[in-house]
Amino acid sequence: MKTVKFFSDLANEAIVTPEMISFLENLPAEPGRYALADGAFANYDKYSVPRQEPPKWEAHEEYIDIQCIIQGFERIEWTPVDNLSVEEAYCDKRDIAFYSAPENLTPNSGILSVGKYIIFHPEDAHKPCLPAADGSSDILKVVFKVPVSVLKK
Repeated sequence: MKTVKFFSDLANEAIVTPEMISFLENLPAEPGRYALADGAFANYDKYSVPRQEPPKWEAHEEYIDIQCIIQGFERIEWTPVDNLSVEEAYCDKRDIAFYSAPENLTPNSGILSVGKYIIFHPEDAHKPCLPAADGSSDILKVVFKVPVSVLKK
């Protein structure tokens, strides 16, 4: 079962490398995209929740997401991609497709807060950047993007 976990569990994940742990322990001064070994990279981002644009359901085919909160908190929802309808077809250049949900969908939901993470595989649609019940928050977040091919090694 997919769940929000603590950073202390991160090193136990098969797809997490020592380089990723080091990245979290020694964050760069500025947000941005940072290359890592074996085709992985880190998107280090700063934003506020709620966002002006409403979040959309999304999924990826080539990369696994490891979403880690450094500062702030947000709610995130997830469901199998098969529960959704394609709203915007897959774009291989950006490795993303957007989806719409039926009105009767009851997605899984969790709060990502400081020191917590969640992993999404290609079959997992997710909607990040939702406000938690506590309201608005300024977020610092690292999303590690790990090539699916790493699982085949």
